[in-house]
Amino acid sequence: MPQIGVSSAFQTVAQAIVVQTTDATPIVVLSHSVGTHKVVGVELYVVCFEHTMSAGAVAWVEGLFHRVAGDLIRTVAPRIDLVVTAFGAPQPQVTFVANIGTQSIDVQITGKATTTLRWHLDLLVSETA
Repeated sequence: MPQIGVSSAFQTVAQAIVVQTTDATPIVVLSHSVGTHKVVGVELYVVCFEHTMSAGAVAWVEGLFHRVAGDLIRTVAPRIDLVVTAFGAPQPQVTFVANIGTQSIDVQITGKATTTLRWHLDLLVSETA
């Protein structure tokens, strides 16, 4: 990810992702490694829509993660602040996963069965330096 700001305490990086899904299989669109003695805040703005423009959704997702020496990554407070959707059930999903196998934060999306969706994700990561 490109680095956009550094201080003695925090480093902030941003990334934009565009991806397409065609079914309801969960996929990881980004993975951010978390070193020991780190606290990481993640903000994600998401827009997804059907390729026919007949339905769409927007969400703002936040998460806080930490990892101390000799321990696994932990999720402190993931939440979805706002969801506006024109999709019927089941709705597309976006989640943060604390991946203990790789000690990383995974951004995971799940589309809709037999539906082509375009996803635009704007990610901002701030972590202790």
